[in-house]
Amino acid sequence: MNSLKQVIDLSIKQAKYYLEHVGEFYPFGTIEHVDGQLQPVGMTTGEDYPDSKELISLLVESITSRILQKKLRAGAIGVDALISLPEFKEKVSVVEIKAIDEQGNTLDCYLPYVIADNKPFYRELISKSGTLSF
Repeated sequence: MNSLKQVIDLSIKQAKYYLEHVGEFYPFGTIEHVDGQLQPVGMTTGEDYPDSKELISLLVESITSRILQKKLRAGAIGVDALISLPEFKEKVSVVEIKAIDEQGNTLDCYLPYVIADNKPFYRELISKSGTLSF
């Protein structure tokens, strides 16, 4: 399994766990070390309720710098977002995952979901080449 797929798969599992147990989540990361070990990562600003944009910026900086230093094979960032997708008429809640590998390949994935009866229900995963821009 390639590195992008591995970090995306683990990110989706993490996001689903958060949605099923908490109903939301702050931005988080997933990394694959050069030895193949996968690891979830988080950032903190020291605030009780940190700004999501600041967390995303910290995650992007950390993951990209470690990839450039050859310390990681790949990294991904997961966010809980409300966005417009061509597949839907209205804005939809999505788990948004943006991933990059050591060759500079990027992939954006969107897992649309709705919460009904306090449970998330997921639609089909949408993937396309992308960037680390949020």
